[in-house]
Order: sequence, then C-alpha cells, then structure tokens
Amino acid sequence: MNGMRAFLLTLALLAVSCRSATDVIDSRVLGCESGGDLMIRAGLHGLGTGGERLDDRLTMFIEVSNNARHEIFVKQIRIEQPDANARGYRLDSLLQNVDRTIAEDDDYTFELPMTGRGVRSLNDPVMDGHLAVVMSLYLGNGDVYRCPLQVPLQR
Repeated sequence: MNGMRAFLLTLALLAVSCRSATDVIDSRVLGCESGGDLMIRAGLHGLGTGGERLDDRLTMFIEVSNNARHEIFVKQIRIEQPDANARGYRLDSLLQNVDRTIAEDDDYTFELPMTGRGVRSLNDPVMDGHLAVVMSLYLGNGDVYRCPLQVPLQR
C-alpha cells in the first residue's frame, strides 16, 4: 500500500509541474538585431531649450516593422535611459499600454508622450546629437524585445 501511495504522490507532483506547455517557457527576451522578425527605429521630437528647471513635452516615435511570418500583438512599450545619471539630457521613464496588432509585412509608428529636461547644456559633447535609450516591446505572446537605441535629437 505504501508503494501505491508513493506512486500516486509522484503522479500528482508530475501533474502539477506539467500543467501546460506554456508554464515551462512562457516568455523570451529577445534582442533587436538586424534581419530579425522585427525592425525597430526611434525618433524624438519636441526637444526644448534643455533648461534644467523646466520639463520639455516630447514625443517619442517608435516604428515597428513586422518581418515575421505572422501578425504580432504589441501590449506595452517601455522607454528608459540606461544610465540614471545621464549627462546632457534626462528623459523620464515611460511604460505605456498600446494594445496594437501589426500584420505580417506591415509596420506601425507609435507616438509616445514623454517628458525630459536638460541636465547640462545641449551642446555637451557627451550628447553628440543622440540620446541613448533602452526600449522594451512587450508582445501578447509573452516575448519581450529589449533594444538599446541611439535616438537622434531634433530641436
């Protein structure tokens, strides 16, 4: 009887650990290498004077081109700077629900409102005309595309 009890306990534990195929791998973190399923470009508009006391209202444009053989569903987009002590210009982090389906071989440009402020003069040589950001694209299937981007600054 003890052998039967151990067998049933083993079956119960196995059933709990294998509830579904998606429990084992339910998401992946992917990069944004050229030639992949998605091509991502970014731009920033509305950069103000770069004053340290005033927040600039900005628009971050994220263009997503779907090169996959199926449609994708984009749930959320996160924008953040990799260095919390960035010199030159500081963007406030953003996480926004976008809920957008992009068909196979199609593209869509997301317009994300952001705020930022100058930390030093915009002529700071560290800036060199680009702002380093990390963009994370959260898809409906659980995949996350995490992309370091150099966003050109437009005044």
